[in-house]
Amino acid sequence: MILTGLLSLLQILFLPGLIFNAFIKKETGILYRLSFTIAFSMLFNLLLTLLLVTIHIYFQTSLLIIIIIETVVIILLYRRFIFHPFDDGNISVFSKTKETIMHFLEYDEKKQASQKILVIIRIISLLFAFITLGWVLFAFVSQIGSVFTKWDAVVSYNRWATEWANGLFPIWACEYPQLLPANWSLTYILTESSIGIFAKLVQGVFPILFVLAMLDFGLTVGSAGFLFGVPISILLLKNFAGASLFEGYMDVAVTTLILLSFYMIFKDLYQNTYTHRTLWLSGIVILAAAMTKQPGVLAFGSWVLINFFLFLYKNPRKVWFSIKKILIPSLVFLVIVTSWYVFKINRDALVGETSCFVTTNSWAINDLNSGFWKNLLFRIKLLDYWFFFIPILFISTFVAKREIKLLFLCFGIPYLMVSFGYGLIDAFVRYLTPITFVFAISGGVLLDPLLKYLSDLVGKFPVYRFKNIVVSGVKSFTNSIRKNQMLVFVVSLILLIISINFLGANYPDSKLIRNNEYQQMGVGNRIVNNYLVEFYKDKDPEYTTLTYYYLFTFVPGLEERAVINFGGSVEKFSKTLKREDIHYVLLYNTSPKEITDYAFDLERKGQFKFITDFGLINDAILFEIIR
Repeated sequence: MILTGLLSLLQILFLPGLIFNAFIKKETGILYRLSFTIAFSMLFNLLLTLLLVTIHIYFQTSLLIIIIIETVVIILLYRRFIFHPFDDGNISVFSKTKETIMHFLEYDEKKQASQKILVIIRIISLLFAFITLGWVLFAFVSQIGSVFTKWDAVVSYNRWATEWANGLFPIWACEYPQLLPANWSLTYILTESSIGIFAKLVQGVFPILFVLAMLDFGLTVGSAGFLFGVPISILLLKNFAGASLFEGYMDVAVTTLILLSFYMIFKDLYQNTYTHRTLWLSGIVILAAAMTKQPGVLAFGSWVLINFFLFLYKNPRKVWFSIKKILIPSLVFLVIVTSWYVFKINRDALVGETSCFVTTNSWAINDLNSGFWKNLLFRIKLLDYWFFFIPILFISTFVAKREIKLLFLCFGIPYLMVSFGYGLIDAFVRYLTPITFVFAISGGVLLDPLLKYLSDLVGKFPVYRFKNIVVSGVKSFTNSIRKNQMLVFVVSLILLIISINFLGANYPDSKLIRNNEYQQMGVGNRIVNNYLVEFYKDKDPEYTTLTYYYLFTFVPGLEERAVINFGGSVEKFSKTLKREDIHYVLLYNTSPKEITDYAFDLERKGQFKFITDFGLINDAILFEIIR
């Protein structure tokens, strides 16, 4: 199971994208290539899942055949690299990394002392950025082996993934894009299990890519302020997303994909390699964002505007020429995005499912009817001290460079304005997650002149020795890797093989299943879950429980034991109680007050028998129905 789980991760993240990457003859950095490789892989897997589910052959055997074919194609396409892994073209990553850092830290020894102080500030900013990256990597490793536990991840996204894995189109998914649930389903198909640890590992990739993109963007721009924005961006991301960075919510994923798309555009712009090809490659990533969550669609509109203005800047007064440059890529991606929503809206209408567009539009109308300004102030209050990033964003727009200004004017500010007037009020802060990196960059824009002013104040300081120590350390590290390339490659390969065998030996299927069940017991309330599992051990398998505890059906072994009562009326509750299969009622803290009062009234009348409150006063109560 370990091997098939790891194989599913390779398919989700790399295999299809590596085939696509082999045909991209463009000199880029490794993060740039990773961005469109991962995005293409996920888009391919979404299309593959749709196809295999439609023709009813979404099974392990089908996927294994496809993976074998992909592997053979990759070996043929990359045979030169495989058999000659250390020629000059394939080791450029080390020299480019060293060159980028050296360029960021370089200064003229003959220049004034304030320039030398600025180097110290840049070194500190670089250290902060690397510390942030280290923290994210440590947090990622620490959560390996865990499963999804938060509400949306369990009740929606992962449920949809398991439905894909069962060969079904997800039910009650509204128009939500299915990029990640469809990709997660590959882990369930290939492992032939319901173990969720591999699906959650996919989510861990996004925070890492987010930090790497922010870090490399700061180095590319040559901005210490942007690098100080790296830890700020992670703080914003963590606080706005409302859950763990690695939880199965789509907010972190869509934010990362949006960032990566804009990162690719600006990376090419700063390196004077911005061409029509940039549109297609960054467009693949923004398409993946649009197929992850609805904010990606708004970001797609911003992507079109930013690219239009960039072509217009390069070709002044040639409006029609700029439109023609972006027209075909924009239309292609627009058709793909639109086709999903048209398909989903029509399908949901046919099967009688509710449209989320109708729901969110009703929220917006209620906002207007119940007092827009009152709701606006409530949203601002929800932001707490993070509100100060809003004036920072507006102020930085006036002083930012032209291309960064485009990011603010075409994406950050319009998205902020839409969020202030659309959507569920209580989720406002979470809605702002996709522009957390914009807030961080805007802070970096204002921080740069302040750092310059600080360096001027400090004056002369003998910093060149400290700078030389850092520079020599970077050079020594990269040179040692280059001199021992084959040794590094062989050792890495051996360690990888040993690690896989170690994992397979020490984590057999039975251990993975036990770990998954233990983690799954923590979804919702572990005390209640443990009691329910013990309680039902000797009960008739046909007996079910009427409950408002929505996570009941996700407790291992109790998937068929619950009847979830989503309605809030006493009449519906009373009518449902008459079902012959329902023998128990579980009240929870999500139960409406009128239902709770009605249940206690039935207990007083002798129609309900109290079983337990789980030791959780006013939180959960289990009754038996007396018939």
